[in-house]
Amino acid sequence: GIIFMPPGIYLVSSTIDLTTKTNVWLMGAGPTNTQIRSSVTAAAAINACTTATRFTKLTDFALYQSALAIPGSARSGNYGIRNTTGVGYQWVCEGLDVRYFGDAGLFIEGATGPVQIRDCSIQSNADYGIKIATLGGNSPQDVAIHGGNIQAGWGGISANTGLSLHISDVDIELGTTAQYPCVHILGGSSGFTLSD
Repeated sequence: GIIFMPPGIYLVSSTIDLTTKTNVWLMGAGPTNTQIRSSVTAAAAINACTTATRFTKLTDFALYQSALAIPGSARSGNYGIRNTTGVGYQWVCEGLDVRYFGDAGLFIEGATGPVQIRDCSIQSNADYGIKIATLGGNSPQDVAIHGGNIQAGWGGISANTGLSLHISDVDIELGTTAQYPCVHILGGSSGFTLSD
């Protein structure tokens, strides 16, 4: 079902866990109107889905770590949004603004299918904006990143042993905070397309 967050600032002190839900849509009123501020520093702000969930959507809100500044040092596991163990079927992130986390803004791991990231702004995170990684020998696949931007963070997009990754029309501008490449593809990755 739909969980709608009307305009406002929502303060949360623990991880928002959607991993026991199927067919869930967490929806705001737009990233300039609906803002989640997470004070979590040792885990993800949102655990979105697992291999057992289906049809997870996160749209139209801002998600900020409550310090409201890029961390001075990395905090392992302090992702903005992540899946756990993989993606059962379809995870969509659209119209999100994700900032100020101690690890990647979005973290995708394990067997996936498919993942769509559309028109998101991912800025000022102390790692890559989007990190894609293998888990237990299972590689992410069918991940599409369309539009939006990754800016003012440590790195752009990292894919380790991914299959069928498609990146198009993403504005990556890291500036003086850069410690990693704009796009980093490593491991036994294959079937990638980059355009625009």
